[in-house]
Amino acid sequence: MMASGLLEATGMNAWRFVTLVLAALAIGAPLAHVLEMPVRRTYDPALYVTVTHTLYRYFGIVGAMIEVGAVVGAVVWAAGLGRSRTSAVSAHRWAMAGAACLVLAHALFWLLVNPVNQAFAAWTPTAVPPDWTRLRDQWEFTHAARAGLFLLGFCALLASVFRAPPTPRGGRRGETTG
Repeated sequence: MMASGLLEATGMNAWRFVTLVLAALAIGAPLAHVLEMPVRRTYDPALYVTVTHTLYRYFGIVGAMIEVGAVVGAVVWAAGLGRSRTSAVSAHRWAMAGAACLVLAHALFWLLVNPVNQAFAAWTPTAVPPDWTRLRDQWEFTHAARAGLFLLGFCALLASVFRAPPTPRGGRRGETTG
């Protein structure tokens, strides 16, 4: 195997590995919201605001870095498979589906979760708007949808790995080792 081919194969494998790890981790925050949802939806407004203001500080910092990394990794992975002459078409399709799920999950954050986060930031335990449950439910159920999309995206990316033809030991795809 030529040095450039080894570097290319090793780099892509490392990229896929890191992307899969980030995509798996990205499921964590929205899944945590899903697991908390049945109890949080029973909270009175003051408790809900108190918990929301104190519990999720690091979700937005650490979770955002993980999520953006997963989305960028998946998009680059899918684009790389699209340019590859040696990857299976089905591997590219699975990678595209995975990237699309991750992009959609991320878009839902900006379209439906972040506006509620902005509204929540102005609330205090003693000053909650009368329609607060509408916003609460938007926040909670959008996180549930995001958890599902992240899980589907991770599974599709994993399927892409399984659909890729095996690399012969010591050679590039399509080469035979003598």
